[in-house]
Amino acid sequence: MVDPNPIRPIEPDRWWYIVNPVAGKGRALAIGKELALAAGAAGFGGPVRETSGPGHATELAQAAIAHGAEIVAVIGGDGTVSEVAEALVGTNTCLMVLPSGGGNDLAGELGIPRLPPGPVAIARTLRLLASAPRVRLDVATINGRACIQAGGTGLDAYVATLHSTSRIRPAALSYGVGTIRGLLTYRPTVMKVTVDGNVVWNGRAYAVTIANIGVYGGGLRIVPDADPMDGLVDVAIIGDIHRLEAIRIFPTVYRGTHVGHPQFHLHRGRHVTVTTPDNPQPIHIDGTLTGMTPIVATMDGRTVLVAAPSARWLTNKVAPR
Repeated sequence: MVDPNPIRPIEPDRWWYIVNPVAGKGRALAIGKELALAAGAAGFGGPVRETSGPGHATELAQAAIAHGAEIVAVIGGDGTVSEVAEALVGTNTCLMVLPSGGGNDLAGELGIPRLPPGPVAIARTLRLLASAPRVRLDVATINGRACIQAGGTGLDAYVATLHSTSRIRPAALSYGVGTIRGLLTYRPTVMKVTVDGNVVWNGRAYAVTIANIGVYGGGLRIVPDADPMDGLVDVAIIGDIHRLEAIRIFPTVYRGTHVGHPQFHLHRGRHVTVTTPDNPQPIHIDGTLTGMTPIVATMDGRTVLVAAPSARWLTNKVAPR
């Protein structure tokens, strides 16, 4: 359900800002340095906190809630947003995304434009978010962690490994280059996938993606029709295709036109398991490497409140005034 009423300016201590200084190859840090001035000018001043490592964003968001924050704005990438969402699930504290990471796919799906540098642009984005409808998005649980966007194993986790060590700038280009490198060097492995208790795949696969929002990895539209408000996860499986064929169809994933390929399989459900009997494989959650297979993913009614200026899947879901 969507609340179409705009968010009004509130007491400064009700706004909190969480900055990941290493997101976007340092871009978030530059924005963070201008944030206090911009937020004050926009009338939305509040504490600004920087993360110091993995998991710290969740701790900072928990502290914000404890201090009565009504809004937590995230200056970072999708991984930082995921950590903050972990703390905000089930609360009435609103998550606001100021895109300044690598992929910024969630922000794009919510209709939040890329954040230009400078306090004036930052203040403009804050005003846009403050007047935007509030939307409750589903939050999946993957191996005990919140997943607001997508997780999985196979090629995309391998690419996340390459991206994490890449020095290529900008970060969005790093994703694209990493994917090409992955297509050239990754070898499919045997995966067994169950959805709501039914075995839907048992064989070699390039990747298994468990998606809530169907865009990730710097614009890859792996499940273009995913609806993060339908109470289900979308399970996309790319089968054992030849490497040259994988390279050929790769550009179509950015357009979402790959879905007709015979080796692309899509399922929906509430409980998903992925095992790799030959050997454990890395997994990612919202682009962050989080461990090794197996995967247990559930959709059990958890939601997080976000500011969404516009999104294609909001059609016919706006509550009457």
